[in-house]
Amino acid sequence: MSRPTFSLSDDQARVLRDALPPILERHPPGAASHRPFVREFVRAVHAATGQTYGASIYRRLLDVYAPGRSPSTDTLASEKAALDAALDQEARAGRQIDDERAEDLAGVIARAVETALARQPIQAMPHPAGGDTFLLAQCDFLQTRLIETEQALNQTRAHAARQAADVQAAHAVRETLQNQIDAMNTAALAQSARIEQLTTEVTGMRLFAMRAIEASRGETRAQHDRAVHLESLLKAEKEHAEVFKRLAYRNGAAIPVSLQPEIKK
Repeated sequence: MSRPTFSLSDDQARVLRDALPPILERHPPGAASHRPFVREFVRAVHAATGQTYGASIYRRLLDVYAPGRSPSTDTLASEKAALDAALDQEARAGRQIDDERAEDLAGVIARAVETALARQPIQAMPHPAGGDTFLLAQCDFLQTRLIETEQALNQTRAHAARQAADVQAAHAVRETLQNQIDAMNTAALAQSARIEQLTTEVTGMRLFAMRAIEASRGETRAQHDRAVHLESLLKAEKEHAEVFKRLAYRNGAAIPVSLQPEIKK
């Protein structure tokens, strides 16, 4: 039979992930006892989910959010039981505080909040007079939560500072890239204008060459026609000269020595 499906919501997982780094730092792997780590881990799970769970659920959460930590089932169960008892005691302490003691507790909380807002390390706060066990437990719990809140606040501030530095660096990179893009756009526009100019020049040269070729063809045709005409005139002149020459020879004109072989033929 498969075990039931269990998973944290996105908000619960985020809260648990944010709470784990200081816990892991305070309790490094290889410690002699897993119990202090388990005590803080089950408290962090309760802070994230508002519930407590069985040992099997805690082990599955450890596998996901703190791999390598393998406390025994007995340790998980006993720390879960201790947390249940502490939560029950805190709840009963809250219900049984009367008006007079509530004023004392309000003063304790006010001083703690003022200390946290002043960003000063929280010192040990004096317990209200009277020595009531439930009130003392409530004060201890609130002091612990305030210390955890201050630690989380410091981590958040550090994370925000890193994020701000990353954003500033990203802005610088963006500005550099924008300058490069602007320079490339300017160069592209200049190149486009030059290409357009060259296109115009090439078009003009092509038209000039075509006109020159056409003019050369016309002149060639005229020279050819003139040569044909001159050849026809020359041929006619030769025929006329031959006729006149033969008439002259028939009328007794002397035949040049250079033409005598031709005549004999």
